[in-house]
Formats: sequence, C-alpha cells, structure tokens
Amino acid sequence: MLNKYKIVVVLFIVILFFLACLKKEYSQEGGSPPGGGGGIEPPVNSEWEFKQEQKHYYGKVDTAYLTVENNKQSLVITGKSNTGNGKIFILLKDSDGVIRKGDQFRTSSSEVKFLYTSGNDTLYRAIPFYGGDLYVTVTEIDSNKVKGTFFGSAIDMANKTRELIEGKFSSPLKKIPVSLEKGYAMLWANEECNGPVKVKINDLPGEISIYSWITPDCGEAGRATYNLTAGTYRWVAYCGKDSLTGNVQVMPGNCSKVLVKFPYRPPDTTVTDVNCKLSAISYSGDLLNIMNEVTADCTGTVVNTLNYRVSPAPIPLPHPILYKGDSIIIDADNTLRRYFLKDAQGRVIAYRGSSDPTDYFSAIMLRITYQYDNNNQMVKRIVRNNYNMVLVDMSFTWQNGNIIKIVENYPLAAQTKEITYEYYMDKTVRQMPFVVESVVELLMFQPALNMGKQLRNPLKKISFTVIGGTITNFFSDYIIDNNGYVFNMSRIDNSGLRTDFVFNYNCF
Repeated sequence: MLNKYKIVVVLFIVILFFLACLKKEYSQEGGSPPGGGGGIEPPVNSEWEFKQEQKHYYGKVDTAYLTVENNKQSLVITGKSNTGNGKIFILLKDSDGVIRKGDQFRTSSSEVKFLYTSGNDTLYRAIPFYGGDLYVTVTEIDSNKVKGTFFGSAIDMANKTRELIEGKFSSPLKKIPVSLEKGYAMLWANEECNGPVKVKINDLPGEISIYSWITPDCGEAGRATYNLTAGTYRWVAYCGKDSLTGNVQVMPGNCSKVLVKFPYRPPDTTVTDVNCKLSAISYSGDLLNIMNEVTADCTGTVVNTLNYRVSPAPIPLPHPILYKGDSIIIDADNTLRRYFLKDAQGRVIAYRGSSDPTDYFSAIMLRITYQYDNNNQMVKRIVRNNYNMVLVDMSFTWQNGNIIKIVENYPLAAQTKEITYEYYMDKTVRQMPFVVESVVELLMFQPALNMGKQLRNPLKKISFTVIGGTITNFFSDYIIDNNGYVFNMSRIDNSGLRTDFVFNYNCF
C-alpha cells in the first residue's frame, strides 16, 4: 500500500512540473495558456491591404505616427506596395482632440484623406470636398501600436467612383513627442519643370517630384518636407536656370505649406511708355486647399471674356462680356446675367448681381454702389439686398495715394470691423492689383473694370481685430518689373497660413 502512495505522489509531482513547464513555454512565446493568464504581447505586423473588384493591393507600412495640430490629434499612415511601385497615404483627423480605440472617421466629414499612387499617377483618392467617401475604424491603438479597417468609395484616374473593400492596416506606432520648439515646412508644386523641382531650406536639399492642384498634407510623397525649429526661413527653388525664393514661417507644432510656382518673368528692361492691363490673376493657399484663376481674353484695352477656374476643375467657366452704353454686362449670352454700371469717366459706380459673381445659380442678389472723392479714389462701397436694406457699408480712408484704413459697418448685426493697411514706401508701383477677398465682385472682375486710382505702393501689412485677438497679414516676395507692374507676391497671416498671388498683363 505504501508503494502505491509513493507512486501517486511521484506522478502528482511530475504532473505539476509538466504544467509549470507548459505555462513557462506559453509565456516565452508571448501567448496565454488555455483557460486564461497572460504574457508578453507579440509584435504587431506592419502591413496594409485593400481590394478593388478583382484587384488586390497590399504591402508594408513604412511608418505610422500621431501628431498634434491646433490641439487635435492626427494619425498618418504611409507605406509601399509589395512591388515597390505603389504608395499608400492615409490621414485621420480627430474632431474631438484624441484618437481612441473604436473611433470612426469619414471623408465626407473632413476626417479622412486617402491616396494610393503609382509613380506620378494617383490611382485612387478620397479627399474632403473633392470626391470619394472612405470609412475608417481604429480597431486598436495604444502607445505602441495601431490597427484599423477601411472601406468605401474612391475616385480613380478617370474620375470614376470605385468601391474599395476589405481595407486594413496595422503597424507599430512611431513615437513623436509634441515639441514646443519644432514645426514643419513643406514645399509643393502644381506644375513640373521638365523634371523634379530642386529646392533648399537652410541649405538642406530636397526635391518636388509629384504635382497636384490640391494642397497636399505634410509628409505626402513627392514633396519636400522639413522638420525645423520655430522661426522664419529662406527657401529657394530651381527650374533650369530660373530660381524662385521666399520666406516661410515655421510655427511650433504646425506645418507651413508653400506653393512653389514659377511666374511669368518680365524682361530685365521694359519700354516705360508701354501701357498694360491686368489680364490674369491666380491665388492659392492652405485655407481652402484650392487654386483660383481668372484670365481675360482681350482685344487691346477691351476685355471680351473672363474665364474663371477653381482647381481641380480642368475646364474654366467663361463669362462673356458685353459693353452697352453705361453698362458692362457679365454673361451677356445668359438669362442669369449680372452687370456693372459706369459713370462718364468710365469708373464703376454700381453692381447688380449675386453675392459671388462667378456663381451662376445664386439666389442672393445684391445691389452694390461705389463712390469716389475728388482725387478719383474709391471711398465708399455700400451693399444692399433686394429690399434696399444696407448689409455692409464700407468706408475707405486714403493717405499719400494708398488706402490706410477700411471700416466695415454691418447695421443689421450692429457690428463694425476696422482694417488698417501699411506699405513698402521705398517702392512705387504702376498697378497694384486689388486683393481684398471679401469684395468678390471687384477682385474677380477687375480686369474689365475701372475702379479709379490704384494703390501707389506695394502692400506690406494688413491688421484687423476679431474675437480673441488681432489677425495680421504680412505681404512679401514681390516681383515687380522696371515698369512698376506687380507680377508676384505672397501673404502670410500670424497663424502661418500662406497665400501666393501671381498676376499677368496684356500690353498694348
């Protein structure tokens, strides 16, 4: 009997030893033994994939990281296809501030940007306001890793809607601490230059090899992105023997984006008695992520048609112009016409049309009048609705040939806004284009209008007060020919938002 007990005890000890070893083996392999327990979590696979009909795209994630902009988290996923030719870019912007497990994002809610490219071609895209609607769910996220799934519609190269299914990504999370000292500067272009555009910031070389009409996000492939301490930096871009330079302000924790656009370069010398008329305006910036262009078809001093285009639309919208008596009729071949009235001196004194004169279908019709002083300077712009109620009363104060202050009075809201202007007084210009974007009808149709005297000096600074502080716009990077015509300038506000302006002229 005793021997039987010894055998039982020995068997019991052997079983305990076996179970202990088994548990240790599970722990070393990073799993959990049956029935519960825990161990070291295995590393997450760095991979992505999605399907479109019979096509299967997949590859490795290069990097996944969180960044903070305007106190809100963004998640960036970038990767390459298994062949190395394709590149994927996913950007998630959280509207609440922090990205958490289970959060869902959607392109139509301005929370998801998706690109899949091959070389310079964008095969699929889902971008807020530009088509496509992708749904992304963050299934796991912590300080070490992130996983997610996605599906929805994207736009292909032929501008057709395609359905993407079974999309997923997983990757270790790159830890980028939010620095109060550093920010990003990105140089991008919408036109090639017989090959990549070579650039430098602080003598650090880079190049732009992918071009788009839509402002890209920092980190997108084919653009030159720099991580720099806060401050103002000089950048330079090269296109053959031509070069372009400017300043970029880097803000802590933000990304400043600069459109590199080589404008028309006037000759070194011009004949001083040549008269020129503004015939083209283009401007682009980060705020709307679009490029606005207005071009005029002219016969001498007469503008026959104004063509307006907002990128990425490939076809401009033509606005035929008819001159009849004291009227300048826009869209003369259309029942939705709008028109300006001019006085005996040819100056515009009234406008009748929609709040946005480039909008064919706006139901908001306005009556706007303009007044001038004895020096041929515009001093008043009054906006009324169809019921003759004053919506905006703008007063312009001039000094030494320049507008130094605009006061905007809004009677219905009992509010007043004051804008002050400063200039580079060491340089005079013959034609300083009108760039007050709130006065849309004059900005868009100025090639066809006589608005009295124009500014004598280049703009340097605009300031106005809003709730929460003062907004300041700084103007720089001017290109002015020997004839005093402004061809190029940039504007940066105190948040780092940059807008680039390019002008052209028809000389006769």
